[in-house]
Amino acid sequence: MTTGRDYVVWSYEHRGWWRPGRWGYTPHLHEAGRYTRAEATGIVLHANVVEVNEELLTLADARAEEAAHGPRSATVCVTSIRR
Repeated sequence: MTTGRDYVVWSYEHRGWWRPGRWGYTPHLHEAGRYTRAEATGIVLHANVVEVNEELLTLADARAEEAAHGPRSATVCVTSIRR
């Protein structure tokens, strides 16, 4: 018999199972939180945000951006890729 809370969530980043109530991690499956499919899906979708580390720009766009705003720094936000 299932309870509807038949899912557990593994964190590769923290190398552990999500604990109950989304509160911390544990290496022990018996201490893992039990979640509904919707809850587990929400956790995974929210946790698996991809960080953008590189960006593709044409040389012309990069020059225009630099002329308008000066050289980029490490904290500049990513602009959309132009096709």
